[in-house]
Amino acid sequence: MQDHPVLTDLTPDGHDMGVVAFDVDGTRCGLHVRNHVAVPTDGSGATTTLSMRRDTLTRLLAGIDTFSALVASGDVRVDGDARAVDTFRVCLENKGMSS
Repeated sequence: MQDHPVLTDLTPDGHDMGVVAFDVDGTRCGLHVRNHVAVPTDGSGATTTLSMRRDTLTRLLAGIDTFSALVASGDVRVDGDARAVDTFRVCLENKGMSS
Protein backbone atom coordinates (compact mmCIF):
# COMPACT_ATOMS: atom_id res chain seq x y z
CA MET A 1 0.00 0.00 0.00
CA GLN A 2 1.37 3.40 -0.91
CA ASP A 3 0.94 6.24 1.55
CA HIS A 4 -0.94 9.15 0.02
CA PRO A 5 -1.63 11.61 2.85
CA VAL A 6 -4.89 13.52 2.94
CA LEU A 7 -4.94 16.97 4.54
CA THR A 8 -7.51 17.43 7.26
CA ASP A 9 -8.96 20.59 8.74
CA LEU A 10 -9.31 20.40 12.49
CA THR A 11 -6.49 18.42 14.08
CA PRO A 12 -4.18 20.79 15.96
CA ASP A 13 -0.43 20.62 15.38
CA GLY A 14 1.12 17.90 17.50
CA HIS A 15 -2.21 16.14 18.03
CA ASP A 16 -2.26 12.41 17.27
CA MET A 17 -5.76 10.99 16.90
CA GLY A 18 -4.45 7.48 16.33
CA VAL A 19 -5.73 4.92 13.83
CA VAL A 20 -9.35 4.30 12.91
CA ALA A 21 -9.87 1.07 10.97
CA PHE A 22 -12.43 0.43 8.25
CA ASP A 23 -13.82 -3.00 7.42
CA VAL A 24 -15.48 -2.76 4.01
CA ASP A 25 -16.92 -6.05 2.75
CA GLY A 26 -14.24 -7.89 4.74
CA THR A 27 -11.31 -5.78 3.52
CA ARG A 28 -9.54 -4.00 6.38
CA CYS A 29 -7.70 -0.69 6.09
CA GLY A 30 -7.20 2.35 8.28
CA LEU A 31 -6.42 6.04 8.53
CA HIS A 32 -3.96 7.51 11.02
CA VAL A 33 -4.71 11.20 11.65
CA ARG A 34 -1.91 13.33 13.07
CA ASN A 35 -0.80 16.95 12.56
CA HIS A 36 -3.44 17.82 9.92
CA VAL A 37 -2.63 14.70 7.86
CA ALA A 38 -4.52 11.41 7.40
CA VAL A 39 -2.21 8.61 6.26
CA PRO A 40 -3.62 5.30 4.93
CA THR A 41 -2.63 2.21 6.95
CA ASP A 42 -3.55 -1.46 7.07
CA GLY A 43 -5.62 -0.76 10.21
CA SER A 44 -3.12 -2.32 12.62
CA GLY A 45 -3.22 -0.81 16.09
CA ALA A 46 -6.73 0.60 15.72
CA THR A 47 -8.93 0.50 18.80
CA THR A 48 -12.01 1.46 16.81
CA THR A 49 -13.39 -0.07 13.60
CA LEU A 50 -16.12 1.14 11.25
CA SER A 51 -17.78 -1.75 9.39
CA MET A 52 -19.93 -1.34 6.29
CA ARG A 53 -20.60 -2.60 2.78
CA ARG A 54 -18.76 -1.07 -0.18
CA ASP A 55 -21.93 0.54 -1.59
CA THR A 56 -22.54 2.14 1.82
CA LEU A 57 -19.03 3.62 1.82
CA THR A 58 -19.61 4.92 -1.70
CA ARG A 59 -22.88 6.64 -0.66
CA LEU A 60 -21.16 8.07 2.41
CA LEU A 61 -18.15 9.49 0.57
CA ALA A 62 -20.37 10.86 -2.23
CA GLY A 63 -22.45 12.74 0.35
CA ILE A 64 -25.61 10.87 -0.65
CA ASP A 65 -26.08 9.64 2.93
CA THR A 66 -24.73 10.98 6.21
CA PHE A 67 -22.65 9.07 8.72
CA SER A 68 -25.20 9.68 11.49
CA ALA A 69 -28.08 8.34 9.38
CA LEU A 70 -26.09 5.27 8.32
CA VAL A 71 -25.16 4.46 11.93
CA ALA A 72 -28.79 4.92 13.02
CA SER A 73 -30.01 2.58 10.25
CA GLY A 74 -27.39 -0.04 11.09
CA ASP A 75 -25.66 0.24 7.70
CA VAL A 76 -22.50 1.40 9.52
CA ARG A 77 -21.39 -0.36 12.70
CA VAL A 78 -18.97 1.28 15.14
CA ASP A 79 -16.92 -1.14 17.23
CA GLY A 80 -14.94 0.75 19.87
CA ASP A 81 -14.98 4.35 20.99
CA ALA A 82 -17.85 6.15 19.22
CA ARG A 83 -16.72 9.53 20.59
CA ALA A 84 -13.26 9.04 19.05
CA VAL A 85 -14.96 8.29 15.73
CA ASP A 86 -16.99 11.50 15.99
CA THR A 87 -13.80 13.51 16.62
CA PHE A 88 -12.06 11.72 13.75
CA ARG A 89 -14.80 12.02 11.14
CA VAL A 90 -15.41 15.76 11.54
CA CYS A 91 -11.72 16.35 10.75
CA LEU A 92 -12.26 15.01 7.25
CA GLU A 93 -13.51 17.50 4.71
CA ASN A 94 -16.32 15.27 3.50
CA LYS A 95 -20.02 16.16 3.70
CA GLY A 96 -21.19 12.60 4.39
CA MET A 97 -18.62 11.83 7.07
CA SER A 98 -18.93 15.11 8.95
CA SER A 99 -22.71 15.02 9.41
